Amino acid sequence: EMLGAGRGGLEDKRRARDSFARACHRGDPTACERLAHMLFNGEGGPARPEKARKLLEGLCGKDVPTACSMMAVLWRTGQGVPASDMEKALRFHTRACESDSGADCLKAAEIWHSGSADKSDHGIARELFDRACKLDEQSACARLGMMMHLGQGGKKDALRARWFFQRGCEAGDGMSCSYLGLIYEVGDEVEMDPPRARGYFELACQAKVLAGCKRLALMAYNGLGGPVDRPQAYELFAATCKRGDFDGCTRLTLVHYTG
Repeated sequence: EMLGAGRGGLEDKRRARDSFARACHRGDPTACERLAHMLFNGEGGPARPEKARKLLEGLCGKDVPTACSMMAVLWRTGQGVPASDMEKALRFHTRACESDSGADCLKAAEIWHSGSADKSDHGIARELFDRACKLDEQSACARLGMMMHLGQGGKKDALRARWFFQRGCEAGDGMSCSYLGLIYEVGDEVEMDPPRARGYFELACQAKVLAGCKRLALMAYNGLGGPVDRPQAYELFAATCKRGDFDGCTRLTLVHYTG
């Protein structure tokens, strides 16, 4: 098993590939999955992406969710398949989601929400974000909260949206913290609470969420929700600029010249 995971020399990998092939032939789904990995990556022998794909398709048909996930990635990226096909990727993500793969529920929801498979349905997206959230995909909780907050794919429910943001933020999802910061900064169906907003933006920024860092920088620069802190504002704008944010670069220049 360790050899199939990429350890050992070339001869070891050849033996591992042969061993997985024999076990797969006897009907071991784990061995088939490992063999597919090796065939696709050319480990222990020549790359056989077509054979790898057929193995994964067969495993997915037997409700092995990780194989369905891998097939979705292949169709999404165009690796080992004739061309990228988001509709087929969606089909495999959905199959894995039905076996309670939270990551695949999240991916399927994103595809339905964006319309990248040439069809968009916010109602289905909202249901899938909900399912992914229940399977502990915290970024899905944030996306579900935003859809509820905006009334996308169903009725608007600001109170429940905040509950999902709170849940996500407490679990370490920075985007959820950033959404909460915005809600309390502008008083969106709650009382304005700048100190609370600043605290949420701080948490979002610690989680590397660019929007949270920008809002925190602005509050620090203007002394909103806490003391004025121009050095912190400069440092945060510099960090967002370094990450390629044009607005952050513009504000960094203004802070540099105005102090």
